[in-house]
Amino acid sequence: MTEFYKMTRNCLKCEKSASSLDSDVLFIVSALIRKVVGDVRAGKGSVRQVFVLTHNIYFHKEVSYDRDRPASGCRRDETFWVVRKRDNVSSLHHYAFNPVKTSYELLWEDVRNSERANLTIQNTLRRIVENYLVVLGGWKQDAIVALFTGRDAQVCASLFSWINDGSHSAHDDIYLAADDNAVQSYLRVFEQVFEKTGHIAHYSMMMRISDEDEGEPAEGETHPAAVEAASPPQGTPASAPAA
Repeated sequence: MTEFYKMTRNCLKCEKSASSLDSDVLFIVSALIRKVVGDVRAGKGSVRQVFVLTHNIYFHKEVSYDRDRPASGCRRDETFWVVRKRDNVSSLHHYAFNPVKTSYELLWEDVRNSERANLTIQNTLRRIVENYLVVLGGWKQDAIVALFTGRDAQVCASLFSWINDGSHSAHDDIYLAADDNAVQSYLRVFEQVFEKTGHIAHYSMMMRISDEDEGEPAEGETHPAAVEAASPPQGTPASAPAA
């Protein structure tokens, strides 16, 4: 048996072991366990608590998938734990969120981080654009640039050149320091790329932007569009009254 189930006083234990058959049954077993968890939440059946133990990261990702889970945290009726072993001593570590994330989710986490490193954000943007829009969406860079007009088209073309240069070359902080204003400007165009290609919903989802707070910057962050608005047009006094 690939899976071992044990029922004790309304508690279901699911222990995942290694097997060459995992790839064949992983999705089926994950769906079954999620169904059991859903029944527990709905108060159906005799099971009142479920424990899932596994060393398989991909299996954990599948079995813990929950579209209704808060973006930053977990449900009130669930907890996540990681068992670590060092010097033959095991320790149990509690997490207030799901500690298992995909590499794609980690890329967006870097974009959301207001304290992101300017020298690595270029590579992050490139990987997101290439993975989602180019590889999965089938978009060509020239076609994306063609969606823009005027100065925005130049900025968009510059964005692709900027992220390509920054992700395929090594810079020394002594000779190059990425400008914060330039980073914010490219992040703004990066958002518009998703809007122009019809994938703004995906951008909002990955940036944790809800319908209620769309357009409002997250706590501790400044919305890229607000950076330009904060600077008055050239030749206009900063203290000039609004029309």
